[in-house]
Amino acid sequence: MSHDFLIELGCEELPAKQLRSLIQSFATELTKQCHEFSLDHDDVIVYCTPRRLAILIKQLVDQQAPQRIERRGPSMESAFDESGTPTLACLGFARSCKTSVDELAVQKTKKGSWLYFEGETPGQASVDLLPKIISKALSAVHINKPMRWGAEPHRFLRPVQWAVVLFGSDIVPVSLFGVTSSNTTYGHRFHHPGPIHIDEPSQYATLLREKGKVIASWKKRRELIARALNDTAAPLGRVVMDESLLDEVASLVEWPVVLSGEFTPAFLDMPRDVLITTMQSHQKCFAIENSKGELVPSFLLVSNIQSSDPNTVIKGNERVIHARLSDAHFFYQQDLKTPLKDRTDALAGVIFTPKTGSMADKTTRVTAIASAFAKYVEADKNFVKKASELCKCDLLTEMVGEFPSLQGIMGYHYASAQGVDPIIANALKDYYLPKSAHDSLPEDPTSVCLALADRLDTLVGILGTEGKPKGDKDPFGLRRQALGVVRILIHNTLKQSMTNLLKPVLKAYQDTVPKECVDLVWTFIADRFKAWALEQGFTPQQFEAITATGSQDIADAYIRLSALRDFLQDPRSESLASAHKRVANILKKHSGKIPKAIDKKQLVMAEEVELVKSVSSIEETVNLAVKESRYTDAFTALATLKEPVDAFFNDVLIMADDPALQKNRLAIVNTLAQLLSSVAELSYL
Repeated sequence: MSHDFLIELGCEELPAKQLRSLIQSFATELTKQCHEFSLDHDDVIVYCTPRRLAILIKQLVDQQAPQRIERRGPSMESAFDESGTPTLACLGFARSCKTSVDELAVQKTKKGSWLYFEGETPGQASVDLLPKIISKALSAVHINKPMRWGAEPHRFLRPVQWAVVLFGSDIVPVSLFGVTSSNTTYGHRFHHPGPIHIDEPSQYATLLREKGKVIASWKKRRELIARALNDTAAPLGRVVMDESLLDEVASLVEWPVVLSGEFTPAFLDMPRDVLITTMQSHQKCFAIENSKGELVPSFLLVSNIQSSDPNTVIKGNERVIHARLSDAHFFYQQDLKTPLKDRTDALAGVIFTPKTGSMADKTTRVTAIASAFAKYVEADKNFVKKASELCKCDLLTEMVGEFPSLQGIMGYHYASAQGVDPIIANALKDYYLPKSAHDSLPEDPTSVCLALADRLDTLVGILGTEGKPKGDKDPFGLRRQALGVVRILIHNTLKQSMTNLLKPVLKAYQDTVPKECVDLVWTFIADRFKAWALEQGFTPQQFEAITATGSQDIADAYIRLSALRDFLQDPRSESLASAHKRVANILKKHSGKIPKAIDKKQLVMAEEVELVKSVSSIEETVNLAVKESRYTDAFTALATLKEPVDAFFNDVLIMADDPALQKNRLAIVNTLAQLLSSVAELSYL
């Protein structure tokens, strides 16, 4: 038999940005504990709103399967006295196993003989195990900054007000955070603040929606909000749908109602980014644009209440939006009065880190580093220098002080308004790209130089002075910075070794960081490269096969990876990989004893003659293809070696009795290994 199981924790308002991670963590730990206690079940459905976390486990079994028991008891010496009478230790062991002494077995080991019991015990009822399962699951949930409330010793993200724990129609008796479980939940704080009794777990979501005015499913709330936003915006244009804002709003409301408001058209003189950020940051409102992509003086808000007088709600939001936009307009006008270049001296008063100096120091370093990179991407060095000198100036503006997310964007707008060359102005914005794992990337050479210089300066400075971030703590976003370097290099096919790229960085730091940190920086970036490559569908073996060549050229490594993945579709690749593995093992055993050149006079078997001939015929083709990064062509040429390689290893005795033949065949193997390794270490496959 099986029944649905429901647990709901009713809380004070939970932080919107932690809501989904919290419920997913709880669900993961709960199902993990069910598995450890051998309680099978069907689907697991999660629900979360600002005031509740709930999990519905479908068809949870009523009872554990019979449990296999294997226990070792006391040694034979302590189990029986000299007359063979069971001792108290023996009797106690038998009693704990719920059996007689006669039913106990003897287990013999190298260290002696022991009493041993093997048997089965009936599984416990699920209703008896669930309190322990819930307690263990909750204690394992990771909570950032848990809190206490009242005089209770309990800790959770927010105070717990009620707890619903149902197995079928029965209440599972358990105390959670000082609250006794029941079958009573509560609806919307305003629409239905009273109790709602749940008879069966499967009724949960329906009861809350129809009676409690609560949409329990986060996913359904999000979908409903998105549809309502689009429908409400349609007469005015189209909603500027920010996915992260949509996620946050779905975590802020239980009964979403979309309304539209207006603001003064004069505010449209400000940059689009300022208007959108102001509305989103302060009021969680969505902007609207027309068919030309221009913002209109309207916005959409998502209310958590079905008001009898929606105009009052709209007017209240309009007043706040007007005040916020007025502030932003003031900041914008004030900032325009001071050219960006006039803010450079003040950067000396802004500390980057105590060990790496001020933002003025960082600007000086980035200017030198980016200028050195200009030759790699054929950028105008003068543009690179000017953009580097201005890149941190917008940090001192009022607008960025109010909205840090606009750094770079405001640099672009202010530079454009102050007549700075468009290439330089654009670089001030684009060098921040990518801001996330899937964000767009800088394209213009000036932007690319600046983006790489800024990130590598940060990586060397922080890793060289503070070391690697530990655990999930990464206050400087070093992992994001490293991934940005990887993606920029690959996207722009910037084929330079990390050693070359880090030389001007170390020079800019003037020995304030140890030179040894280069290896640490490369390892750190390589780890991000690997994680990213695995996300793109490459296997760990493919990645290792490429990086085992020792190259630190990320763009080139990616081209090799792509070619290798394509080559592995060729049925001949498996044979070559096996041969390379065999070659590597042979050479490992005979390192230092292998002549560099092949003596053709010592080629006595047709198979070794054919292999040497085949290798010679493609060697120039492969080397040229590798030099020109045509790795697919190189693999295609290597594939022709399958038959002569197979014949060589099948019919030729490498470790021949004749020392001269043996050395020459090892030389053949060594030459083959070098050719196979020129693109990738196929032996890793």
